[in-house]
Amino acid sequence: MYLLLMRSFPGWYKFNSIYAMFPFSHPDKTKEVQTKLKQIDQFSFDRPSPPAKPLVVISSYDACIKVLDDRTNFHMPWGAAIKALTGQEYMLSGDSTENTNMHKTLHAATVDVKGSEKAMWDFYVESTNTFLKRTSFKIGNYYEVDAVAEYPPFPHPSPLGVRGWS
Repeated sequence: MYLLLMRSFPGWYKFNSIYAMFPFSHPDKTKEVQTKLKQIDQFSFDRPSPPAKPLVVISSYDACIKVLDDRTNFHMPWGAAIKALTGQEYMLSGDSTENTNMHKTLHAATVDVKGSEKAMWDFYVESTNTFLKRTSFKIGNYYEVDAVAEYPPFPHPSPLGVRGWS
């Protein structure tokens, strides 16, 4: 039901909305239960509401740089979701100077190092090939992966609807 609501009404619910996670429960009762379970801090009790603004497409490089550099008017909308996943402030979870410094440090330690792009590329190619060899099966001249079996839903409601590898 969570995914149905999130997909049917994009932008109406926060990623951790109690209204989407427990749609057939009264919010006050859900709040009481989640408080007893000590999980109340994982949920938002904001009522669903229509998205604030329509999507504006940026079509030039200069406009993109201007938007990315303007942290006052353009905020990262996924900050709360990333913070909920990592449990801490992370370079992609905010617009502060600290977040920017984390990003610059990572960039200097990876992308600016000679040969790092090839090493990262090789890592992902090798990891993907290993995963596919381990989980695929041959049908005729093709190999297939059973996505339903390989990406099972979490046993409890995930705040982001995230699926994991088995």
